[in-house]
Amino acid sequence: MKYLVDTFGIAPARLKAVGYGDSRPVASNSTDAGKQANRRIEAIIDCAFDVQKVPPPDRLCVGLNMEFDSGKADIKPQYRDEIAKVGEFMKQNPTTTALIEGHTDNVGGFDANMKLSQQRAENVVDYLVKNFGIDKSRLEAKGFGYTRRIAYNSTPEGRQKNRRINAIIDCIIKK
Repeated sequence: MKYLVDTFGIAPARLKAVGYGDSRPVASNSTDAGKQANRRIEAIIDCAFDVQKVPPPDRLCVGLNMEFDSGKADIKPQYRDEIAKVGEFMKQNPTTTALIEGHTDNVGGFDANMKLSQQRAENVVDYLVKNFGIDKSRLEAKGFGYTRRIAYNSTPEGRQKNRRINAIIDCIIKK
């Protein structure tokens, strides 16, 4: 994080380092190369769309600050600005594509949560298409149910954190 602060002038309060341990491997741990690839820390820049000096990455993961009521997939009006961050970025970068991931807490059955998370993701995709003119071919909705939690489901606060949307934006930069 010190590198990001010193090199790009990003305020430390906007940065968060996240280590996932063995919960989110990007490669198989059966080889040394896979183990090495899994030893990583992701630096998360809050509201990263205004950072000018950082060259665009190949892939950008945006955790949208949206809350859903338990068992619901409706987009609340107060969270439309979060979706607008993705919509505006994609409008300004017409070669980008995005995977919109829906997630749930563990209340209810597996199948119901898979369906609910898919509906949440589809609602965000539909909102991007309708309100920002993003071609639907550039968007994919995928529900993960409660299979990728970011907090423990043992408290109401943890369950709320797990009811979320992530936008994985693939930045294809033409040179």
